[in-house]
Formats: sequence, C-alpha cells, structure tokens
Amino acid sequence: MKRLWIVALLAVLAAGVVRGRQSPGAQASAGVQLEAAIKKEVVDGDLKAAIEMYRKLAQGSNRAVAAKALVRLGGCYERMGQADARQSYEQVLTRFADQAEAVADARARLAALGQPATAGSAAAPGARRLVVSESILDSDWRPTPDGRFFVYPDWNVADLAVFEVATGAKRRLTNSGKDWWLDKGPAISPDGRLVCYTGLASEEPLKWETPWEIRCIPFDGSQAPRTLHRSQDASFPESLQWFADGKRLLVVAVRSDKAIQLLDVNASDGSVRPIRTMPPGPATEGVGAGGGRRFVKSTFALSPDGRYLAYDRPQATGSADRDIFVTALETEKELAVVGNPAHDFLVGWSPDGQRLAFGSDRRGRDDLWAIPIANGQPTGAPSLLRPDVGRIYPMWVSRSGSMYYGHNPASSVGLYVANINVAAGTVGSPSPVYDRSPGQKESPAWSPDGRWLAYSERSDRPGGTPTLVIRGVASGQERRWPLAVSSGRPSMLQWTRDGKRILFVGVSVADSAGWFTVDSDTGSMALFFRNCEKACHAAPRFLPDGRSIAYWRSEGAPGFDPKAATLVVADLATGREREIYRVAPGGPVMASRLEVSPDGLQLALWMKDSAPGQNGMALYVVPVAGGEPRLLYRSATVGSYYPDCTWTPDGQRLLLADGGTLRAIAVPGGEVRDLGLKMENLHLVQLRPDGRQIAFIGGVYAEELWVIDNLFTPSRPAR
Repeated sequence: MKRLWIVALLAVLAAGVVRGRQSPGAQASAGVQLEAAIKKEVVDGDLKAAIEMYRKLAQGSNRAVAAKALVRLGGCYERMGQADARQSYEQVLTRFADQAEAVADARARLAALGQPATAGSAAAPGARRLVVSESILDSDWRPTPDGRFFVYPDWNVADLAVFEVATGAKRRLTNSGKDWWLDKGPAISPDGRLVCYTGLASEEPLKWETPWEIRCIPFDGSQAPRTLHRSQDASFPESLQWFADGKRLLVVAVRSDKAIQLLDVNASDGSVRPIRTMPPGPATEGVGAGGGRRFVKSTFALSPDGRYLAYDRPQATGSADRDIFVTALETEKELAVVGNPAHDFLVGWSPDGQRLAFGSDRRGRDDLWAIPIANGQPTGAPSLLRPDVGRIYPMWVSRSGSMYYGHNPASSVGLYVANINVAAGTVGSPSPVYDRSPGQKESPAWSPDGRWLAYSERSDRPGGTPTLVIRGVASGQERRWPLAVSSGRPSMLQWTRDGKRILFVGVSVADSAGWFTVDSDTGSMALFFRNCEKACHAAPRFLPDGRSIAYWRSEGAPGFDPKAATLVVADLATGREREIYRVAPGGPVMASRLEVSPDGLQLALWMKDSAPGQNGMALYVVPVAGGEPRLLYRSATVGSYYPDCTWTPDGQRLLLADGGTLRAIAVPGGEVRDLGLKMENLHLVQLRPDGRQIAFIGGVYAEELWVIDNLFTPSRPAR
C-alpha cells in the first residue's frame, strides 16, 4: 500500500473546524464523504472513482472540505500525469483564499510543479517523465549514451543497479559485499560499454584515512569489477567523469585540508597523472568540508573538449546563494562566469562546449539559462532557455544535449504531530506541520516546557543553506535561523535543559565538524564540541541535571569504529569522562542515538544485534551508573532508517517507531503494545514533555526523474 489510511485521515481534521452556515450534521456528512473519497484513493487505489468523489465535494457548501477536496483532486491528477492538476490547485487560490492550510498546500504543489511540462503539458517541448522512485534526488542516476538505460546506486544494498526506461525492469550490476562501500558514481564510458564508480575499502567510510578506489565493470555485467586505482592519501573523490576520448577519467578529489586534486586516470591500466591542486581558500570555499565524507555541495562538469571544469560554490562563507566558476585544468586560471546577487546553480555544458547552462532565481522564479563561453571565458550575456521550471535538481547533461533532472511533486514525507494517550494505547489523526516552506523537514525536538517545537529544514534549492525552525505550539509563531553548515541539514536536534539553546550535529562552513548550539532567541551559532572523528556518530544526550552529557566515543585508530566504542558520561564543566559501557569483542555493536530516562538513571540505546540467527537491531537499556546493557526488544527491520525511541514522562515505557509502526515497550518487563499508528517511513518520533502529543517524520517518497531533450535549442534572449 503506497499510502496508508492513517496518513489520509489528516485531511478529515480540517472538516471539524468548518465555518459557515452548515448544520453540525451537514458538516459531519461532508467530512464522512471526504473520508470515503480519501479511502477510495489511498486504500483502494481507485483514482478514477476518487476523482469523481472529490469533484462533487469541491462543489459543496462546506468550504473547508471543498478546498481539501480540490487539493486531493490535484494530487490524483498528478499521479495520473494529467495537466488538470494545476487547474485544481489554482482553484483553491482563487475560490478558497480563507482556507489557509489548503492554500498553503496548493501553493506548495504549484511551486513543485514548476513549468507546465512537469504536469505533462506540451507547453515545454521535449520534457518527459522517465522514472518514479523513492530515491532519486540523493542518488547519482546516469543515462547510457543511447538513453535506454540508467545506472544508479541502490542504497538498500550499496551497489549499482541498471534501470531500463522502456520496461521499468531493474537488474543488479555489482555485488560488492559488506567490506566495500559504494560512494560515488556511476560514470558511463562514451561508448556505453564500461561503468566506473568509486568506493571505500572499509566498513567505516567516515574516515579521511580510509583509502578509496575506482572500480570498473562492463555494462552487461559479463565480468566481475576490477580495481582501476586505489588512493594513497587522506582524501575522498567528489566527482568522476570520462574524457571524450573514452580512454581517461577525470577525478575531482577533496583532501582533508580542503584542497582539491584534479587527477587524470588511465582507464586501461589505472595509471594516474596529477593535473594540479586547487589550494584551500576562496577558490574552494564551500566545495569541500573536513571532519567526514559526503559533505560537498557543489556540482562539477567537465567541458566536452576536456580543457575546462565548471562548478558552483557559495558567493561567500555561509551564503545560501551561489555563483558559477570555470577553471582551466592545466593552469591555475579561474573565472567567475556567472556572478549575480541571485542564487545560481550549475546545470552543464552544451554538446559543442560553447555554452554553459545554469539555473537561477534572478527573475523571482526558477529558470534555466545559458551563457556563451569561449576559452573558459564568457563572451556574451545569458539567454533564457526554459522559464519557470520550478524546484528541480539537475543531474546530468548528456553529450546529445539532453538535460536529466530530479523532481518530487508527489512526495508526502513531512513533519506531523498527533495527540496520544499511551496508557489507553491510542493515537489521534496526524496533522502536518506547515511553515509555508517546501523544504524537507527533519529531526523534531520539543522544548523542555513543551511550548516550542524545533526542527531542521533542508533547502529546496540545489546547494541551499539548511534552516533551523522554532515553532510556537499554541501560536504558530516561527523563528527561522539559517545555519552555516556544509552538510545537507543539521541532525539529532535537542534542547539544552534551560530551554535557551538547541544542540545539533553537523559540519560548519568554517570546516569544524562537531556538536553546535544555536541560541533560540538570536540564532547565533557556536561550536560546542569538536572531536567528531571520535564522538559525533550518534546523538549526545544531556542528563536531567543539565551538568553532564552522555555520548558514544571511539577508541584506538583514527576515525570512529563502532566495534571499539565506549559509552561515556562527561562533566560539562570539567570535561572529565566516566565510562558506562564498552563494546565487547563479538558483542552487539553501537548503532544509533541515545535516549535518557526522565529520572536520569537509565539510557536506552539501539545496537546491531549479534545474536545467532538475528539480522536486525536490538533495543537495550543500560544504567547510567554503569553495568551491562539489558535486552528489551528486537527488531528485524532492515531499511532506510534505524529504529528510534523516546521515553514516556513516567519512565515506565519507551515509544519506538519500527517498520512503519508505533509501539510502546514496557520497562522493565518488555511487553510490546502497538498503538495503532502506521505510516511509511515513520521515524524520529519525539514525545512532548507532558506526554500528550508526538512529533514525527513520515510519509511516502515519490521522486521523479525527468528529461528535457535538446535543452540548448532554441535559445531565446533574456529580457
């Protein structure tokens, strides 16, 4: 079931607050009809029948239900690839301006739809939807030269897979095993016969010292992968691209000091010719970040003649807006070819190398532009390629001039709140949290007094800056603080005990990896703890006394090793650590975040289950005073999210999200009770301090991959 019934019930919530002349019976009737229509859509999967039901409700006298029905109607049209979706959303804006939540939904959907092409309109020639998947925007999907297939990372198994566009068939291309981690790729040779990719020869990829490798495999899978190159220094590869001759690969590698190495790798024998190093400084600001891997936000594109490398980067330290640069491979010449106060992001080169495409919001909306280039320099003003493309994520421009991009028009993943009665075992209908921003929300955290809900929000722009949002529970008032971090979004949010600051884990643009605090009133950010190589891989947790903090740290060799991790409590004033538990050889391995009981006497923690025949995660409770962890619950879930948990105020139960189901576990007995909330991708459940509400992330990922053929023709002058 792609969408679960409990998610759909959030729409019914609006029906209970309808204003107008309807009698209570009429209001209830409209709400019941909307509930039936939603069930027809999401449970029965009968879109045509649901559309007819929504149409009738949209003409009814209950304005709240009618507006909600139009939003749902537009969603059905989107899923069927029909252009009528835009008309439905626009009706909400023109007919129901008084229905704030429905208007916010409609505006978000219109922004996501962007240009008419994304709704299936013929107004943008050449735009075609190719793939619908759960994971496109965070992956490197690459088309074969003939456009018939895509090679992409399947992160469920950390290997490459092949997708056939015509049939939707998938096949696994690599089978690397648990001791080798896929990192970047794929790069498909110009003749389509060879696929190269990069990875790490270690179970622990978050180490600068871990050697990375380039491996290559025939596209047809007729031979096993071969190792082409193995790194010898502390760096990681950010981009892998073929030169046009099909004999060499360009590697853009970021060193731990933020210098960028450009390497020419022979595709036959793996020999390496260092091209040059771009030193740390303005030329590489925002391109790389230390303290861990995969924190780079820039896009790189090699010119067709192999002489130039284009990329985007922040205009200044901490800036959310970007400019576009071109550097000559063989010299130190670098030039800003697109400099504008607006946000500009790289798309790619034209097949002849004479134009460079980029996206920009300089007109107050997202458009695609191109600027003429000769010898690495602009030779004229930008021209408009496609207006109003909406929030898209460029992925690749092929040698034929086709632009491939990601889009997420139908995702329902978001932040929700719901009333809960743990003792009675009931959960109310979830309500989405709206803040008028389409950015993806993560890591909710209640303030100690329960008056505020904080969460992080990923920018919906390529390379954009994440935001910390602090929302008043009763008033809806928002404080929005942009965060100068290099990672996609801060994670593991929690409030300090005095309610004045919020702690999160991230990497700052100043290249400090660690725990940071943000002042909830001013938004000022400060480094709280830096030793991320040893202790940033699971959420720290303040103890109730406010004077100490619990966290995992690693022993021994450089980097974090969960097999050699120790659970400690540290005094915040002195920094002195006290050991609680040390991972034993062959025992359960540290895996995820900690949760401190309300009385501060126990820690709940997830570890990878090492029991014979078990292949999931296990929830343990360990005394803060020290001692062996006690097994409380086993999960067989293996998916995108680790299970998580949160204590009830009385310390007698733990709530956990496991496999899309919310459960309560008795402490110490271990009795399990399902609470009736089921939702795809349910995770990061947090209980309000009074125990009456939960906040969580959940919903259906429905990301899409589109292509615009012949992007560079025709070209229209800018106005």
